[in-house]
Amino acid sequence: MELAAAVVGVIDIVTRTSSGVWSLCDQWNDAPRELHLLRNDLTRASQLFGEVENSFADWKDKYARLRRSRPDSVRALLAVLRYGNTIITELKTSIDRLLRQGQPPGQTRAASQLVVAKRRKLEWLAKRSRILKNQKALVDVMGEVCLFLTSLNM
Repeated sequence: MELAAAVVGVIDIVTRTSSGVWSLCDQWNDAPRELHLLRNDLTRASQLFGEVENSFADWKDKYARLRRSRPDSVRALLAVLRYGNTIITELKTSIDRLLRQGQPPGQTRAASQLVVAKRRKLEWLAKRSRILKNQKALVDVMGEVCLFLTSLNM
């Protein structure tokens, strides 16, 4: 059941990315507002895809009929899920880079916190537009998934 596998893949990457953003927000005292909004969107995505996965037990028979009667719709939904996976993977890479801006060796904790904050800010500024673009794409994917599921009466 490739649709279930696609959803599980999205859930895995969105959970890991969401965890990273929560950790980053906890570590970065003056994190940009946009990072907190991204955290909220990832939390919503995790909830949405979790609900989709939970519903699969009820969908098995319906999914088999849909694959026969509306294969184009099922393929389109799979494409949206795969695109969502790609977007979230890119977000995870950016968040991981921000998290890696750790304490420089040989500095006191207080001095290193200032250095880490500056490094994170520079990294954020370098990646900000790409992160925000991917965040918008993630929200669009969630909307498309909801529309597909509604149109397929799932």
